[in-house]
Amino acid sequence: MSVVLTIASKEIHGYFKSYMAYILLGVYLLISMGAVFYSAYFFEYNNRNLISFFIYQPNILNILLPAVTMKVWAEEKRYGTLEFLLTQPVSYKKLVLGKFLAAWSFSVLMLLMTIPFAVYSNFLISLDLENVCAAYVAEIIVMGAFCALGCLISACNSNVIIAYLTTVLGGWIWQNVNFNTILYYFKNLFPMLKSRLDGVLNFSEYYQQMIQGQMGIETIVYFGGIIFFALWLNIIIIGWRKG
Repeated sequence: MSVVLTIASKEIHGYFKSYMAYILLGVYLLISMGAVFYSAYFFEYNNRNLISFFIYQPNILNILLPAVTMKVWAEEKRYGTLEFLLTQPVSYKKLVLGKFLAAWSFSVLMLLMTIPFAVYSNFLISLDLENVCAAYVAEIIVMGAFCALGCLISACNSNVIIAYLTTVLGGWIWQNVNFNTILYYFKNLFPMLKSRLDGVLNFSEYYQQMIQGQMGIETIVYFGGIIFFALWLNIIIIGWRKG
């Protein structure tokens, strides 16, 4: 575990060597607050759960987090340092986990910067603190899924721009496609599973439940499964690249 944390610490330090990290933090706050007060009608809805804040977070994250993950592996391949990295006495699993943990930690830092906003909101509208805290935890889990997918796509590319655009497109599809239509024929083949398959892959259904404080075991399995599967594929791809 210490090796994973060392890799993550090195990656995070690398983020802040350039202005990009500071720009991303600033842009995230600016867009999030703009969405809350201008697009989500903060003062017009029942915002005890801060729905006006969380409702637009997936769209914002889908634009900004790929800028964090696009360099994770693509830049290593671009500058020819991936081969050297893979010859070090560190397992692929630890490399993948370390880089993922760094991206995830940075995304969590972005979210934590909005806590003063939540505290201020509590003075205005008396928040349901239990649900808001649950929604923050849910957002962290969702960020982990975005980061895992972004790292996976970065591992498949050597061009950071292509990695960024592909991740944005993949995130958009994940959020907006109704997988019920894709599973339609499968459900007809297995009528007994029809009720269980409805919405089982749809991001929006799980996300809406989570930000309303209804985070059940199925939502944790859904997002946790995406993180695990993406990291597993990432490890396989990195191993294949070396071979």
